[in-house]
Amino acid sequence: MGEYRRIMVAADNSPASALAAQWGVALARRCGATVTAVHVYNARQHEFAFRKMEVSLPPAHQDPAALAEQRSAHQTLIQDSLGLIAHCYLGGVKRRCEEEGVPFEGKTIEGKHYLALSEEAANHGLICLGAQGLGWVAGSLIGSVCERVLRRCRADVLIARRNERDEGNAKPQTAGWPAPKAIAVGVDGSEHSLAAVRHAAWMAETFGASLEGIYVFDPFFHSLAFNRMKGVLSAEADCLFRTGDQEALHDAVINKGLRHVGERHLQVASEAARPWVQEMVGTVLEGKPFVRIASHAESSGTDLLVVGRFGSHFSPAADIGSTAENLARLVPCSVLVVNSQSRS
Repeated sequence: MGEYRRIMVAADNSPASALAAQWGVALARRCGATVTAVHVYNARQHEFAFRKMEVSLPPAHQDPAALAEQRSAHQTLIQDSLGLIAHCYLGGVKRRCEEEGVPFEGKTIEGKHYLALSEEAANHGLICLGAQGLGWVAGSLIGSVCERVLRRCRADVLIARRNERDEGNAKPQTAGWPAPKAIAVGVDGSEHSLAAVRHAAWMAETFGASLEGIYVFDPFFHSLAFNRMKGVLSAEADCLFRTGDQEALHDAVINKGLRHVGERHLQVASEAARPWVQEMVGTVLEGKPFVRIASHAESSGTDLLVVGRFGSHFSPAADIGSTAENLARLVPCSVLVVNSQSRS
């Protein structure tokens, strides 16, 4: 692996953004990539807000000439100030790149945050950004910018999220950053998940971390579906469908078969990981995939979860699979969403 040539880091001076920069610089150093730090500022938003506030100004400031002067001064102040702040934000990433000997590029963009980041992402193979930005509030699962960028861009996306046990190491720094010790990857037998396995294995080798493959099947859905059908099927329809026989078949054969299928998928995944790691622990769980993977990642102390952008139910019309999207919101650790069709 190590195929990333250009890695983009979204910088906004938030704690999660600092962690994203740590990920980006550490990975760039190991695969010889260039880091592009990008900060987006929305001067037009400030100008729009200022115009809305003009009606509340004292009468002396309502004169058209006075308003025009104030608008010009405010626009210049905002543009200059936000541009200066943006360069300062990029400076922190630049220093970390210099310390690690990583090629650095800085870029400031004026515009809507998620749109500008998504457009810039097209030039990179990996995007590192914080799960939450400066607008973080308690109870929020994921920031709107992060979620929209994840949906729109087709590069690999690393969503940096600081574990509670990492809070003591909150000061941004590259040397001694909390490198992952335990990496997990979602496995479902699809080509997308195998791409995720290869990435996870490469990262496990890169950081000297353990690797766990997780397969989840849901034996409870069929029971729920059959119970629902029993209440609506007529006697004739029930006889034709043979609900009882179908339910027994699922209980005795299909649900048990799903476990065996999962074990086989984990064997194939372990073989795919072998060029980078000698052993990948396989875990089979029962339940809703995103729920069980998220809870397992928390209880097992996973530092990085790797998943494919899509799974076995891939549809060309989809922008991201539901399992990957839910895991990006819910897991308490950093998440790498791998798009097997995009490399730069």
